[in-house]
Amino acid sequence: ITWRNRGETLGVSCGVSAANPVIALFETPKFNKLFKTPWIVGGQVGYHWSDNARVYVEFNYSQANRKSDAEFATSVTGLNAFLTLDKYKVFDAYVGARYYWDRWCDRVAFFLGGKVGITHHKRQDVSLRAVLGQTTSTLNFRAFDSNTVVSGGADFGLDFCFCGNWSFVITGSVLASCGPRAARFHVANPQLGITDIIVGGIGSELRFPVTAGVRYSF
Repeated sequence: ITWRNRGETLGVSCGVSAANPVIALFETPKFNKLFKTPWIVGGQVGYHWSDNARVYVEFNYSQANRKSDAEFATSVTGLNAFLTLDKYKVFDAYVGARYYWDRWCDRVAFFLGGKVGITHHKRQDVSLRAVLGQTTSTLNFRAFDSNTVVSGGADFGLDFCFCGNWSFVITGSVLASCGPRAARFHVANPQLGITDIIVGGIGSELRFPVTAGVRYSF
């Protein structure tokens, strides 16, 4: 998973300047800086429109465990930030279609298809530990709200018939959607002089799931 067009996370500190109290702290981190490799589980129900075409509906759940205390240098001299987010959780629902080329030796068929649907991101809270010299402060707040967005993409793979109506399927996909929705404003711990946090937004999210499964054809 990659997050594109990531905005800056900002801090509000009237101690810096009453006229311009907003401080750019750091760019919203990359996905792989905050989370481990995600996993996905799901299922499809389809209909063979013709010998080579199939339409289907699909439902998936994805999750990535967090990385604890991911460290970032900030634009404030001597201030380091350590972030720990909740687990990343996503639900997907799609309708799609695939075209299957004729099987080789009645066994292997390659396919190419596309799908469109919705993606639901679960909300995520964050623990931000800020260290400035000998001073440490922990800020806990909502990083991303739950949101549901339009999603879509393409997939490709192979279908290997190994026993009667049973097939083994390997699929690679490219999916695009808007990213998680940043929770824009939070009251924070003023110990370091930063009274509020504005989380940088994520313009888009690209996912590249690779799955293996079994299919039964009636």
